[in-house]
Amino acid sequence: MRLDICPICGGRTNEKVVDLLENLDGAMVVIKGIHAEVCVQCGEKLYAEAELRKIEDARRRIMKKEIAPVRLEEVPVFQV
Repeated sequence: MRLDICPICGGRTNEKVVDLLENLDGAMVVIKGIHAEVCVQCGEKLYAEAELRKIEDARRRIMKKEIAPVRLEEVPVFQV
């Protein structure tokens, strides 16, 4: 997928591999290795239909505990 122009702000986009931070039933997880077009101006991430299917499949498999994490990390939580 190549859009080149962000539909939100009109800035240029670059293809990148990104990580998604997801809250799945109160558990924070990171889904790594998702291809996206990322706006260099506003940071908006745009995903091709195939990548969206990949994300939904990962969410489903994580929730059903069909896949194990590649690593576990401690995340500090702050309240302001």
